Amino acid sequence: MAELKGEIEKLFDSDKIAMRELQREGLTGQLKDIVADLKNHSELIPYKGLKGGTMGFYNDNDIYVLTNKWVLAYFEDGHISGFLLLRYDTNEGAISWKVIDSYLNV
Repeated sequence: MAELKGEIEKLFDSDKIAMRELQREGLTGQLKDIVADLKNHSELIPYKGLKGGTMGFYNDNDIYVLTNKWVLAYFEDGHISGFLLLRYDTNEGAISWKVIDSYLNV
């Protein structure tokens, strides 16, 4: 996870692009808009929780807005975890999501 985070941090300039695009689309221009919206969409996670756990995006710091179209998000249920690569689009302040790929940590 630390290696991945290091690689993502290299994409700092892409944050500026993403923020400008969000402002253009009518959002506040804050990456937290994208993170907060995704946290409300646990139905995008294509795996069921184990042992009574519920899959979700629980930590803001584990959701990485890569560009103005792509997000990498860590999810878990307290027993198992994984990552989703998602595409997002904005339209008049609304955000729509599409899962591109996912995997479970085994």
